[in-house]
Amino acid sequence: MALRQRLNEQARVVRRVSVGDDLLVTVDTDVGDWLPAEFVTPTDEQPTDSDSPRGAVPPTLIRYAHGFKSLAGDAPLSAGARVERRGGGEYELLASSRHVLRGTLLEGYEAPALPLDVIYPASATVQALGGAVVANSVPIAVWGGTDRREDAGQYEDLSGEAPVEYAVDLVTNHHLLVGGRKLRIIESVIDYVGPRVKLELRRPGG
Repeated sequence: MALRQRLNEQARVVRRVSVGDDLLVTVDTDVGDWLPAEFVTPTDEQPTDSDSPRGAVPPTLIRYAHGFKSLAGDAPLSAGARVERRGGGEYELLASSRHVLRGTLLEGYEAPALPLDVIYPASATVQALGGAVVANSVPIAVWGGTDRREDAGQYEDLSGEAPVEYAVDLVTNHHLLVGGRKLRIIESVIDYVGPRVKLELRRPGG
């Protein structure tokens, strides 16, 4: 059966991310139309990151047609794009779309994705030095936890990540309030391959 005939659900694009030659990240949140798609889960796809929540469960494959009334429009969806599944919440693509072929004919595309609340299961308030709030309700994931002792006292080091559009607020020495914990940002780096902000965090008194 041709791919287009198998697309028995509807979805729409709610976010696109592109990275320019100058490493400028652009986030477009224009909402597209509801169009045919297929969500395949569970799959044999391997998690893309074994440490973060992205590796918690096997990803879903999102498939969509090429050409007329394609979910993606004129260009295949890239890593970091988000698709809303009608009646099923938002998914974020973990990698860029790849071709679905029937013989040599390009029928469409597929990409691994996870529900947004799996990738970012928590929410944070961001405070600047001095305590001023610079961002609220930032989707975030925090994991790990290694105790260490230095001359200044005992700490717990953790890892985290957040959507790339919050990079301007997630800078070194800002604090995150997450689930009753206050975490200091030790390092903040943009991952340009799967656009997101990777964080090294520290909690005093761990």
